[in-house]
Amino acid sequence: FILKKNGEVWGCGEYSFGKLGKKFNESILVPTFILQDDQITQISSGGGHILILKKNGEVWGFRDNDGGILGLKDDEHRYEPALLMKDENMLMDQYRLGFIGLGHMGQILCERIIRSQLIPRSQIQFVQRDPDRIRQNEQKYGITATSLKHLIATSDILFLCVRPVQMARLADEMGSCGMQNKKVLSILSG
Repeated sequence: FILKKNGEVWGCGEYSFGKLGKKFNESILVPTFILQDDQITQISSGGGHILILKKNGEVWGFRDNDGGILGLKDDEHRYEPALLMKDENMLMDQYRLGFIGLGHMGQILCERIIRSQLIPRSQIQFVQRDPDRIRQNEQKYGITATSLKHLIATSDILFLCVRPVQMARLADEMGSCGMQNKKVLSILSG
């Protein structure tokens, strides 16, 4: 996907599960206009879904919704963007973000958020097990590592960026940290 300054979204790629929206039913080999919305600040596509972040803090998503991964209380695929998260009481720059795991996918998200300048680095924290990687990521991104308990207590939005094999142990730890009313975006991969 390509996001232009005027809010135009262009895309190309294989057609599967409505990856390019419902108006396409075949693979597109050259960049093609998809939609326009001057409120879009970022767009990200992963293996199974597309996420769109708007200036007002709304998060929209579409495509693969297996197992309810989009958080819409069903498992139907979405062929057009659907509103995933909205908090009318907060502006985007007021959110505090917490990354649980900062491997490849987490780094891509973190880097894009920092580059967008929507949220100050001082409001982004992460948890990671490897002390060497912690130091590297603190220096590279200018953000702070912390404990899982502190991360959960102080973050408005949690990005779950670990491998599925790590999830059972992590779920137990997270459950004991008070997850009530937390917004969690999962990009489990691997």
